[in-house]
Amino acid sequence: LEKAIDFEKATKERDALKRWLVLSLVSGRYHERAQSRYGGDIKATTGAKDIAHLFSHKDALDPRTVDEVQRYLTGERLLSAGFRSAYTTLLYLLARKLNATDWLETKIQVGAVLPDGTWHYHHIFPDETFDADRGALRDAWEEAQAEGDEKEALRIAQQRDDLEARIASVGNLAFLTPATNQTISNRPPMDYLKELAGTAEGRAALEAQLVPLDPDLWKHAAFEEFRK
Repeated sequence: LEKAIDFEKATKERDALKRWLVLSLVSGRYHERAQSRYGGDIKATTGAKDIAHLFSHKDALDPRTVDEVQRYLTGERLLSAGFRSAYTTLLYLLARKLNATDWLETKIQVGAVLPDGTWHYHHIFPDETFDADRGALRDAWEEAQAEGDEKEALRIAQQRDDLEARIASVGNLAFLTPATNQTISNRPPMDYLKELAGTAEGRAALEAQLVPLDPDLWKHAAFEEFRK
């Protein structure tokens, strides 16, 4: 009975820690005032205190507060998150939870130790495919500059920054082995996603990394809808 109680307690502690980890990542808890919050969390779980004290100590982040979770997990916030954000870690955890694999070597699970390096961040819509968009913005910016329209030039510069942010957003991210990332290279999604989706195994690999299977969303013009 004592062992059963200990096991139940350990299970609850593990689940509580997982819950806290995910919410901390989503909320960016340690992005601001990291040292004080981190110290407070450590202090809350020292000695004989349970992990549950993470949710009740001073300045705690309580995952039971639904409004807080909804505020952090807004569609707008997710769409604006980049490859370097905490949401990339959350996406990685989700991929692991869904037993996601590499897209060509589907026996290799995301996160597995690789003999040829670390897992790559893959742009589903390749960076190079936006060169025409960049060129159009550059031409428009130069024209505004030549006409002395600083307001228009600033607006176009902001459009250029927004484009780069969307290209490097989590909605355009997948985790692939170095070899697969190199093989796919800068092929357009309409090309290589169609090829991958041609088999049940390939479709499962795409879905596990949250890639929509609607071919209309693989077109360059549908990039924004694809990210959503």
